[in-house]
Amino acid sequence: MIPVPSINFFPKVFRDYPDEALIALTNKLDDLFIEWFENAKSISNFSRVERCPSEFLKELGYLFGADISTYDDDREIRLKIYNAIRINKKRGTWVSHVKLIVDSIAGYDSRLYSLGEGSDPDDWILTGNGELEQSSNWAILGGDGEHPYGMYLIGEGSEIEIPGNIYVNCHFGIYTVVLTNEQVFKMVSDLKTFALPAYMRIYLGYLDESGVFIIYEGGTIG
Repeated sequence: MIPVPSINFFPKVFRDYPDEALIALTNKLDDLFIEWFENAKSISNFSRVERCPSEFLKELGYLFGADISTYDDDREIRLKIYNAIRINKKRGTWVSHVKLIVDSIAGYDSRLYSLGEGSDPDDWILTGNGELEQSSNWAILGGDGEHPYGMYLIGEGSEIEIPGNIYVNCHFGIYTVVLTNEQVFKMVSDLKTFALPAYMRIYLGYLDESGVFIIYEGGTIG
């Protein structure tokens, strides 16, 4: 509810005997209140690439990291923002982002690896030292089994399971050291900058011939 007509909110003595100055003032207030109200209703448009007013497009582009250039026209800016939003939605996902980074640096086929196979999926492990379940380093709720994840949330069965510790087999099918220290460092740097989820930890390694997951030196992120 906006205060329009604004003259109704003035003392009665002014309402009963309005002069030209008061009428001009209240008319101006009415126009401003209506303008502000309409602007407030449309504020959601500022974050929508197709409806954002042209004068605010560059600010929206900077917000989404759309690489706006000074010579880009309105259409080009909107297209860059749209693509930036589309790309950002894939950031941190395994198939569309993390795996691409690891594979491009390693030159092999990387796979996610679960150390928790055969463990009790009802465990809710909230914190951990990342490798071993040891008394004060771990807090387990809802299950009696052991689980090497740093966080494992599961409820009715339809929820997304979130492992707090993510193990990446950097070269599936190759059971010995093949990555250089420089490659591992590059993966750690890129994943830490672009892909590491909050409160999670990534381990870069491989499976040896006996099926043990070996973490590369310096390959722990988070």
